[in-house]
Amino acid sequence: MSMATKAKSAKARANIAVRMIKQQNNFGRPFDDCFEMGDGNQVMECLIEKIKNDRELAYNIRLKEFYLMPRDDSDQSIRYRQAVDDWFN
Repeated sequence: MSMATKAKSAKARANIAVRMIKQQNNFGRPFDDCFEMGDGNQVMECLIEKIKNDRELAYNIRLKEFYLMPRDDSDQSIRYRQAVDDWFN
């Protein structure tokens, strides 16, 4: 059982995801669990806000772009990509 499945809130799962991104962990099942506990949209919203205030987080996302950048065109995915890109443009 991963830490994300034990976490009590979307904010807690977002914090776990941030920690994993910054440590550049293997982005397998434990990372996916952060977004698959029924509140993935809220986790993404928390993550977007964290990216806006954390260059190190944005940098690490950029390093692992293939795994960490959403590829769909939803509003949330666009805002996520924009939050990362704002640090580098």
